[in-house]
Parts: sequence; structure tokens; C-alpha cells
Amino acid sequence: MRVLLSLGVGLVAFVGLPAPASTAVLEAGVPTSLEVLPAKAKLFGPQAAQRLVVIGAFADGSRLDLTSSAQFKVGDSKIASVDPHGFLHPVADGKAEVVVRVGSIEASVPVEVSGAQTARRVSFRNEIQPVLTKLGCNQGACHGSQHGKGGFRLSLLGFEAEPDYTAIVKSAEGRRVTPFAPEESLLLLKPTLGVAHGGGKRMEPDSPESELIKLWLEQGAPAPTLEDPTVTGVAVFPPQRRMEPGQEQRLIAVATFSDGTTRDVTDQAKFDTLNEGVAKVGPTGLATTVGQGETNLMVRYQGHAALARVTVPFAYDKAFDFPARTILDEKVATKWRELGLVPSGLSTDAEFLRRAMLDTIGTTPTRTELEEFLADADPEKRAKLLDRLLDRPEYVDFWALKWGDLLRVDGTKLGAQGMLAFNLWLRDAFRSNKPVSAMVDELITAQGSIYTNGPANYFRVATGPDDLAETTAQVFMGVRLQCAKCHHHPFEAYGQDDYYGLAAYFARIRTKQSQEFGLFGREQVIYVAKTGEVGQPRTGKTMKPTPLGDKAADDPVDRRRALSRWLTSSTNPWLARNVVNRYWGYLLGKGLVNPIDDLRETNPPSNPDLLNTLANQFVADGFDLKKLLHLILNSRVYQLSSLPNPDNRLDTTFFTHYRIKRLTAEQLLDAINLATGTFEKFPLKPAGTRAIALPDTNYPSYFLDTFGRPERVLACECERATDPTMSQALHLMNGDLLNRKLTQADGRLTRLLRDPKLTNATLVETLYVATFNRLPSPQENEAARQLIVEAPSRAMGAQDLFWGLLNSKEFLFNH
Repeated sequence: MRVLLSLGVGLVAFVGLPAPASTAVLEAGVPTSLEVLPAKAKLFGPQAAQRLVVIGAFADGSRLDLTSSAQFKVGDSKIASVDPHGFLHPVADGKAEVVVRVGSIEASVPVEVSGAQTARRVSFRNEIQPVLTKLGCNQGACHGSQHGKGGFRLSLLGFEAEPDYTAIVKSAEGRRVTPFAPEESLLLLKPTLGVAHGGGKRMEPDSPESELIKLWLEQGAPAPTLEDPTVTGVAVFPPQRRMEPGQEQRLIAVATFSDGTTRDVTDQAKFDTLNEGVAKVGPTGLATTVGQGETNLMVRYQGHAALARVTVPFAYDKAFDFPARTILDEKVATKWRELGLVPSGLSTDAEFLRRAMLDTIGTTPTRTELEEFLADADPEKRAKLLDRLLDRPEYVDFWALKWGDLLRVDGTKLGAQGMLAFNLWLRDAFRSNKPVSAMVDELITAQGSIYTNGPANYFRVATGPDDLAETTAQVFMGVRLQCAKCHHHPFEAYGQDDYYGLAAYFARIRTKQSQEFGLFGREQVIYVAKTGEVGQPRTGKTMKPTPLGDKAADDPVDRRRALSRWLTSSTNPWLARNVVNRYWGYLLGKGLVNPIDDLRETNPPSNPDLLNTLANQFVADGFDLKKLLHLILNSRVYQLSSLPNPDNRLDTTFFTHYRIKRLTAEQLLDAINLATGTFEKFPLKPAGTRAIALPDTNYPSYFLDTFGRPERVLACECERATDPTMSQALHLMNGDLLNRKLTQADGRLTRLLRDPKLTNATLVETLYVATFNRLPSPQENEAARQLIVEAPSRAMGAQDLFWGLLNSKEFLFNH
């Protein structure tokens, strides 16, 4: 890391002010160039101010924050002034230029001042509310909670100006503010602990926040008005930085308003980090790197957010050979080089075969499949294997199960007939490789009997406009919209108008009973009524059907058709990004965005370029799921070994080695059955029916429930439990299922032991192939044979060996 040294005397003569004690310059001398952010400054109003950040670029490619070492001077001091820290203030309307110098290197920034002589008026909406948000007064644990605190309730994170103004100024008989004696106002006394405050000390009496609130009170506590400009966006500077551990970077937040003005809102914005293990950021926007990796620093202001990406490489100038198989490999390798990461080597053929089969068809390979694949000398055998797997019937079973979880195909709510109709529709869609855009269109616009039209059950799983809006947003867009039902989403730009605008698409959906299937008695028919609206509960306004973040769009026959056209359009990124991120997460063990069904602006992808490339290719391929699977499975990054190397052992985000995944409940039960040569009998299903082929999760199985089978009551990937538990370990070690299968008369082990010609070496090899899907090493074979020989009987020794293999991590995990 570079060492900072004293600059010397130049600063005094240039700025004309005493040099700050912390002035510094790099030991390597002056930078080769300077970048000043923002690139131009606009100051509107007498209260305007704008910080400047100076970043120096050096000959070795490094970049550092040199703001504290820079010298600032305004060319025309009659227009604006600047302090030694790079803080601009207006003097009079006009244009000027700020010259920034570090050593002999200069850069300039244009400055435009307007409204400098207008009267100063503190805005409740755009200044007081953001201060309360930054101080934490309106957070969920304080006055922003559902019922407030101490009889004082504010809107969560200050998204509703008028109710908040009433609560502060008019409620409680106006005792919270005293405009004629601002210092005696509880709004100032409580957060400064001038009087007892349950929330503790929130600001100092002479802090900028305190002075701003005091000025607002002195002006008579003016109320918010309809003429107040509203925030249309927030930007953060610098938007990205490559740094070293222990370095600092000042961040600046600039808001853009509906009247076209911009304002430095760094003092009112709230700063957070998405990974404190890489970088931390303080309330003033000073970021400090603490570890290696990459993270995003989030700045929030008035319901808008922006992100600054910070990269701290694990190493520098790391070279590696990674011949790309697909465009995905190129995007991944670019990110590795940015971070100084070196990927692991390729997986073995046996590892790839087992991994690809589990991820594609939920099934482990047989001995014959293993031997044939290992003996194949074709250099393209892995790609050809994928073609064969995607055409197998188990592909339909496995992905109907996956999407059945997602769409909550459940007989408890739908009845047996409705559930089977929904499941059969899914199976047919995967058998025919129906584009996912067509699947979504059929689901969103479905009508008719839930018994004869499977997609109609979508409107029985989710009922009512609210539930349907939330389900549609989360399942097809990866947007968790639930928070916006009651208040503005704290981490997204969605509020109640957005929520109920989407809900309006489903306001005319109706259900009626049908007697056609009288024997079953639960048949229902979904139809579209001619009337029906959704009102925004806070304003009482009737909402027009409106897609998220877009303009209102309706259809004269069925509103849902307009929503479907919008959602499945090739120019709309939501569906494609959602699907490819889910599939990447299914296959690689972790999404590019995590959680994989939470694609919000403030939860950015670990590799944005890769996500965009995947989504664009998916659209270009016509939303073809098999092509998407083949593209990812055929990539070199998917085929990497799961063993980390010294250069990537700390990486948990950038896929430098395959991420080990525990088998799902259904995969594991089927793998145990295949290894032991047994099967489970499910009610009303033929003997030998596999767990991945079950149409819903209501078939009784203590094993499947213990190992995380979802109940299908939530439209969330989180419903399927993936974390190991003590109950699972005990069930495998001591439960009836494994012990029964190891001793079953028609099971694999019992049949093997009946063969008098079977040697212990062959027995060991057979059990290893049945469980680990690979041959044992000579050392493993010798140790296993010794275990059998030393046991009280050959049968007991073989059972102990088989039990140990079935309980091992190599069997229980996909690697």
C-alpha cells in the first residue's frame, strides 16, 4: 500500500488559506492525471453546496483518493467559493471554473450557480425528513414501526411527508415543536438528550443536522406543499473503485429533482455496505476497505438508491490459463482477472458425469453409464452427454418438480384433480420444451376449469389481486413486493402506487363452481368479469393497471393480456434476468444475485456483465430452457473442480471452483434407493416411482420432510430447506430407512453377498461405484477390505462399509 507524505508549502499560495494539517501526497510523486467528481457542479439556491472528490491516477495503474492532498481555487470568486476540503458554495448567479491541483497536475470542473439570492426556505420533504431517516428516527425499530414509539409514529423511512408533518407539528397538541423558541422543541431536545429519550442520543446540539432542524423551526416549521420538487434519482461518486485493504474513499451523493435541479445530499443520505468483510462506510460517506473481494456501498435518499462498487483484489497480476468454451467463460474470467483470482482445474470425467446428471435429471449414474462415459475418447463427450440428458424422461420429472415448488402445485389447496392437471401441464411443457415466455403467458392469462386447464390453477394457488400481484412479481420477475403493500419499499423504488397498480391487473378475476365433475365436488372455473377495480388504500385513488416501473397499459378484453405482453416481451429484461439467475443458482449452487428471487436495485449481481450476457442470450434463443441449461452446463466454469486452490480458497462469490451442494430431499432418497437397489412405495403410485416424479409434496415421507421438502405454501425459494440439521444426521446414522435397506432381502448388498465367487475387492469396488459413482483408490480399496476382514462376519463388515459410504459427505453432496 502506498505511503502518504507531506506536500509542503504549495497549498497556502494556491488556495490562499492555511494548509490543513493532513495535507499529503504519494511517495511516488505526483499522479499522471486527476479525475474530479462530479464532473460538473450545479448550485441552485443560497443553501446549495457541492463537495468535490479528487482521484489521482498513477503510472503503475493505481488510483487513490487525493481530495485531502488537493488544492482548490475558483477562477471567479464572485460566482462561487471553495474551501480547502473541496466544498463549493454559491456567491452569485453565473458560471465559473474550479481548478484542482496536486503537485504539478491540474484538472478543472465547470460550476454553474443559479438562484443564489433567493430566500432560504428549508424543505420539510427534502431536508427534514431525510435527516430524520439518517438519524434513524423513522426506522422500523423506532418511530417508524407499525405503532410507533412513545405515542409518536412516523412513516417508515420517511416516505410520506404530509402524515409525518402532522405527527411532528400538529399532533400531541403541538408539544413536539416550539417555533417561537426552537431550542425548547422536543424535536431538538430528545435526540440531543436535552431531555430523556428512549432512543438514546441521535445527534449533537451543534451538529449540522441540529442546525438545520433549528433553522426550519425558526422559519415557522413550513409544511410540505404540492409544489415541492420530488426526487427523481440519486447518483453516487465515484461509482466504482479498485482499492487495497486499509485505503479510504470519500463518497458523494447527488440527488436529481423533478424541477431539473441537482443537490449534494451527502449529509442527508444514508450509507450502508452490502459486505462489511470487504469495506465499511460511515454516516458521512467515508468508505474504508477492510478485506479482499468485491462489494457495493449503498446510498439511499428519499426512496431512491445508488450503488458504488468497491473491488479489493485478492492478488495482482495473477496469470492463468483458462481456455473459454463459451461466452460465459469469458465474462467469468474477466472478473477473476479484476480480482486476482485463479480458478481451480477441471473436474474429472467421473465427477462431471455425477454432477451433470444430478443437476440436469436429479439422478446419479449407474455403473454402466460410468464405464461407458469413462471409456469414451471423444473430446466432445461432455457436450454430447448433455444432449442425451436433456432428452431423457427424468428431465421432465426433475424440472416439473422444481417448477412445481415455484408455482406451489399442491393438492391440499387445489384438490387432487386440480393438482394433477397443473402437474400434467408442467410435464407437457418440459416434454415439448415450451419456451418459458409461452408458459408465463398461459399462466397469467389462464381461464376455464381448474380440472381441464392446468394453468387456471395459478389463480387458485394465489387468490385476490394482492396475492396475485405479489406472486407474479416474485415468481416471474424476482421482485419481493410485499413491503410495498403498506409502505414504500425500504430498499427499492416501489411504493403503494406500484403495488396496487400491478394488483389492478387481477381485479376482475372471478371464480365460480362447476357441476361438470360433480363426483369430485371441487371443480372451479376461472373467468374474467367486466368490472372490478383496485383502490390505493392510503389515497383512495382507483389504480390503473400498470406494470412495475413502467407506464399504465390495459387491454379492452382482458387486462392480464397487457401484463403478459409486457412481461414476455423480448425488450423487457425482467423475465429473462429472473430465469437465468435462478438457473445459474440451481446449477452453480449460488445465484449471480442472492437470494436468487430478490432482484432489486440494491441487491446487485456479483458479475453484472455475466448476468446481462446470460439474459440476452436466453432472449435470443427464444426463452428456450434446454438451450439455457446446455449453455451453462457446457461452460468451463461449471465444469471446474470443487477443490479450491491456494489462490481461490477464500472465494465464495465468483465461482472459481464448483460450489458443493447438498442433495435435495428427493435427489437423496432416489440416490439411496439406486445405490441400495431398493425403492420406496408411495400411496396410489406404482412401485418404483421415484421421489423426483411425485406430482406434489403431500405424499407421506418422513425422510423427505426431514431433509427439507417444501410444503409449497410460499412463492419463495427459501421454503426448501438446504441447511443440514441434527435430525437429518441422526436419521441417516440411526434411523430405520438405511438399516432396512442395507439388510433388505432383495437389496443390492444382500444379493452381492449371496454370490460365493465375489471377492472382497470386487465387493468394495461395487459399493464405491454405487455410492460415489467412481472407482476406489488402491488405498481406499485396501482399507475397506481390511474393515470387512476384521468384522465379526463378512455381512456385518460389508454393511458397516456400505453404511459409512452412504453417510459420507461425498455421497450426500453434489461436488
